[in-house]
Amino acid sequence: MVIPDLGQLTRRFGRDAVHMAVIPVTAGERLHPGAPVSLSAARTAVLSPIADAVGVVDPFLPDFVEKGQRVWLLLKPGTITGLRHDWSHPAFPSSTDATPEEREESEAWLRDFIGRAEHFGSSFEEEIENLINGQGACVYGREPDVYEPDAEFWRHLERFIGAPVQRTGNEFFVCEC
Repeated sequence: MVIPDLGQLTRRFGRDAVHMAVIPVTAGERLHPGAPVSLSAARTAVLSPIADAVGVVDPFLPDFVEKGQRVWLLLKPGTITGLRHDWSHPAFPSSTDATPEEREESEAWLRDFIGRAEHFGSSFEEEIENLINGQGACVYGREPDVYEPDAEFWRHLERFIGAPVQRTGNEFFVCEC
């Protein structure tokens, strides 16, 4: 079997087909189609030198991707460590075998838990990034004023992002309503 050498000039002739590992990510800034990107801790895509990039923004898009929009990230050829229709890659450690439905359930739970962050000038993605970075999050309209995350919270967060979260023991959430 001959594997196409995407990302390199080739002397081959003829047609071929390839499997490409892709993952949906949120744009951390305005991105153009085909832009090389790396990932923040919250898995938001940000511009990156090609040597440091994990992949590129969907090159077939007709227009720019604005900050906060969801987009396909095509991973660099030859970087995935396993391939079925479910792939693995060092930049995307998987802590669960969650189904897409379970991940959607966890996202809905987290959106409900975090509350109306957008109303107060903070996006859901920003709150998730703060949580991953150990900075806590605002949980508007919740009682008590300070909330200690429990096992259910961590299960939903890790299942949603598909990776374990490094806990410092100082995580807390403040109600700012």
